[in-house]
Amino acid sequence: MSLEIAGLTKRFGGVTAVNAVDLAIPSGTVFGLIGPNGAGKTTLINLVSGHFRADGGAVRLDGAELTRLRPDQVARRGIARTFQAIRLFKGLTVMENALLGAFVRGSSRTRASAALDRLGLAGRADALAGELAYGDQRRLEIARALAAEPKVLILDEPAAGMNPTESAALRELLRTLAAEGLTIILIEHDVRLVMGASARVAVLNFGRKIAEGTPAEVQADPAVREAYLGADSDA
Repeated sequence: MSLEIAGLTKRFGGVTAVNAVDLAIPSGTVFGLIGPNGAGKTTLINLVSGHFRADGGAVRLDGAELTRLRPDQVARRGIARTFQAIRLFKGLTVMENALLGAFVRGSSRTRASAALDRLGLAGRADALAGELAYGDQRRLEIARALAAEPKVLILDEPAAGMNPTESAALRELLRTLAAEGLTIILIEHDVRLVMGASARVAVLNFGRKIAEGTPAEVQADPAVREAYLGADSDA
């Protein structure tokens, strides 16, 4: 088992944003995480990546406890992530941004170059990150995370700003990375992308997990259709 989330809970004042969530995510899979706005998805991954401190529960990677670690310590143990709002150093080059990801495991231009190549950005290595189109900036964030050679890659709305062709390419990349052994947690409002890329999907609503299963099982779940997909949705 690669990543285990057990009873994870986070409160903000009187609001329980993540409520005793359990997830077991095997190595080498794409695991989709969906739900309405405000369901607790980003809070959950902020807990996993160390950006928030949990009020209860545990996060374990290959059996090792991560729950109380700082974000840099979590990263060194093998969890990399992207953010819902792009967090590039726009005054640095594409290569320099990728090198920052590689720095987690000791700076390596080889790893950074390989990550840029996988995301189709090798030819833009010397361009400033801020000069890239929005979809390319999204891909650069993924490349920077991959340059750290993580065990688990968390992607928070990576297809935002991408056109359908770019989204389809991303779906195939995620499948390929998972086949190579990388564990991926995918948070995305593009339901077709999530269902097309993921082996399993969990659904959050008001901080609770309301469903988990294969994409087909989740799409057929009446509670999910009512809470998120819409009662008449075919997505």
